[in-house]
Amino acid sequence: MSYMLPHLENGWQVDQAILAEEDRVVVVRFGHDWDPTCMRMDETLFKIAPKVKNFSVIYLVDITKVPDFNKMYELYDPCTVMFFFRNKHIMVDLGTGNNNKINWAITDGQELIDIIETVYRMSDRLTQLQDLINELASFMTNAIGVLQATAPPCDFDRSNPELEEETNCQLFAAHIARTAKDVEVLIDSFPIEDAGNGDTVEQLLQVDAERSKVARELEVVVGEGEDLVQRIQQRLSDIARVQIMSRPSC
Repeated sequence: MSYMLPHLENGWQVDQAILAEEDRVVVVRFGHDWDPTCMRMDETLFKIAPKVKNFSVIYLVDITKVPDFNKMYELYDPCTVMFFFRNKHIMVDLGTGNNNKINWAITDGQELIDIIETVYRMSDRLTQLQDLINELASFMTNAIGVLQATAPPCDFDRSNPELEEETNCQLFAAHIARTAKDVEVLIDSFPIEDAGNGDTVEQLLQVDAERSKVARELEVVVGEGEDLVQRIQQRLSDIARVQIMSRPSC
């Protein structure tokens, strides 16, 4: 069935197929049309192609005619299926220890549909999460820049009333808080592995103990940092007082 599926004839076509598709998962089967494993996989891909066309597009690549990606993706198996979404390679965990690719023939069409659909849903969420984090970083960076340029001076240990009423402060605070909440909601929507077995509970207890240790170390560092800040504030106050006293009287 390989002749019924679109082929990519060179490295440029492969790059463009992965780069140009923005809304669907790009499924690429690397191998040879004549290989028995590829033939079985191609038959499954051909059968499911109409069912997944709304969220996936399927291409075949001959690794002899197009060897550009053999070393990059370690295409040493007779048949390899990989997934891409918005120009990013998407890894899949199917319990084989190899999360980069599928290197065997899947003959169950529904199983392959489920895999592609899961890749699509998770990839879309990950992309949304990345966009939100980038947006949050942009808001915070812009907020710091604007406040540095427009905020009135104030002492270290107090806030300026003008700063509290500054429109930019309220605007950026609202944007940052809303975006942070969107990030939290999106993260909560990700699936969580079952932690019911004893090994997982033991691992969680170990992680909790390590986290407590790190928290104690962090408290020490924070305390030292606060002491350092107080000393710096005192030195700055001394410098400011000396500068004021050294000014010539009018």
